[in-house]
Amino acid sequence: QIKAAIDSFSRLADYGAERNVKILIENHAGGLSTRYQDLVTVFKAVNSPFFEPLNEPGNFLGTEDARNGMREYFKLSGWLCHIRPLQGIEYITIEEVIQIMNESGFHGFCSIESCWDIQTRKDLEEGIREMINLTLKCLA
Repeated sequence: QIKAAIDSFSRLADYGAERNVKILIENHAGGLSTRYQDLVTVFKAVNSPFFEPLNEPGNFLGTEDARNGMREYFKLSGWLCHIRPLQGIEYITIEEVIQIMNESGFHGFCSIESCWDIQTRKDLEEGIREMINLTLKCLA
């Protein structure tokens, strides 16, 4: 599975390079992207500036292994990270995500993926405002 992924993603990265388009792959549950170690292997083997992780800390479980995964992803990713209020199944706070992001040397963009909180039923606009304020506070 990893060898096939390396082959297909290498061709996809070449295709992106021909068109000056960066290919971002988000860590997610299911298949090869479930284990960060497998995706790190693929990214390192493809070794292209047109192919990198889209780090989504909310898709990592709240374990030390997940924190190591975030660190590895941030080291390989230079462009984009999704952040959201509820991180993982066991919570990883946004403060911790940004701390790991900074320690890893990530200098890309952070996008707020979703801010509707099913537990508190906050509306989207209120959630976005809160997330922007919290993110700015953590980055200060």
